[in-house]
Amino acid sequence: MNTAKTVVLVSQVFVPDSPSVGQHMFDLARELVGRGLRVIVFTPRRGYEDPSVCFPKCEIREGVEIRRLPLCAFGKRSIPLRLLGGVSLVFQSMVRGVFVRGLTHLLITTVPPMSGLVAVWVKTFRRVRVVYWVMDLNPDQIIAAGKMREDSWVAKFCAYALRCTLRNSDRVVAMDRFMAERLERKIPLESKLLVIPPWPYEDQLADIPHSDNPFRRTHKLEDRFVVMYSGNITDVHPLNTLLEAIDRLRDDRGFVFVFIGASAARRKIDAYAAERGLQNVLSLGYVPLEETRFSLSAADLHVVTMGDAMVGVVHPCKVYGIMSVGRPFLVIGPKKSHLGEILSSAPMGWQVEHGDVEGAVRVLREAHQLSPQKRQEIGALGRQRVMAEFSRATLCSRFGDLFVPSIRERPGGDHG
Repeated sequence: MNTAKTVVLVSQVFVPDSPSVGQHMFDLARELVGRGLRVIVFTPRRGYEDPSVCFPKCEIREGVEIRRLPLCAFGKRSIPLRLLGGVSLVFQSMVRGVFVRGLTHLLITTVPPMSGLVAVWVKTFRRVRVVYWVMDLNPDQIIAAGKMREDSWVAKFCAYALRCTLRNSDRVVAMDRFMAERLERKIPLESKLLVIPPWPYEDQLADIPHSDNPFRRTHKLEDRFVVMYSGNITDVHPLNTLLEAIDRLRDDRGFVFVFIGASAARRKIDAYAAERGLQNVLSLGYVPLEETRFSLSAADLHVVTMGDAMVGVVHPCKVYGIMSVGRPFLVIGPKKSHLGEILSSAPMGWQVEHGDVEGAVRVLREAHQLSPQKRQEIGALGRQRVMAEFSRATLCSRFGDLFVPSIRERPGGDHG
């Protein structure tokens, strides 16, 4: 019988599914296995982005025991379908979690948002420690996006469930200080709250010179100044200022603006370009993880956006990938934010507020006029920051410390 201390991890996404949440969860799971813990993952059997993809029911990857559950993923076509999949995963995890042998820890996240109910339920029957990894905040995000009323019963229930989860968690991990401050306003968390940002996929990212980059050749970008937006295209990341700046630069043939994201999300971009007759926009689908080093390195300048109402609600994870490949970036969003703090620490790029189209055009032209060597120097500052503060080894180790030391300090004096 396996006598190792056991951690149960509940996540709506896990490898080999494509969303980045799954890779981060796998990185952390491997860290815990490396520390001698048994890790069991409860996750859907079907793909999060594409529910037609079906994964093995049970699998062991690098020591991580993955148990994929049925009827937990119905695609992202609508919020009700996403909620239904999340509720199913939570309910099944609640039932299964109670009967896991040797259970000492639960690792839960906000994907799905109601996964905290697993912790509340299992902790009623089992003496476990709960680590709550807050990747985004709901219902805050849906309310801020205008898709739910704050006084609706769904919003009130989600807010109540979040507070219950925070109370029942032994450690709460936020992704940045703005998120931590927002959590602290919900209920006092004091010493059990800490900040650990996500890490980039260092083994998948590298600075590929333009002359050696097949992505630039394939898409005929060799002689253009490439401004890239790569990632989720949603109301969380408003693009109106960028799109108006692109329109202003329509006659400058030196620019090409590349958007990489899901096909449904790119429709707004494609419709805008078609309506305005823009010839300087290239819209592409998601790039496989193993090829992101080429796509991200193909840019001369990246764009990262953050909605004013989303500060502390979501975290701009994609900025770490940009920094890892050594490219400068333009932030469109509030200066009082995690992105603003990153730029204030070193001049890795530029920042303008939403609505400042003139400012965005000015920055784009300024970046274009810089020499390739100067842009490389700016981008190198970001790469140095990643290696110094945001590396996977550093941040996974900090996360792992929340589990192994606390196992030795379990309530009741069990030091076994």
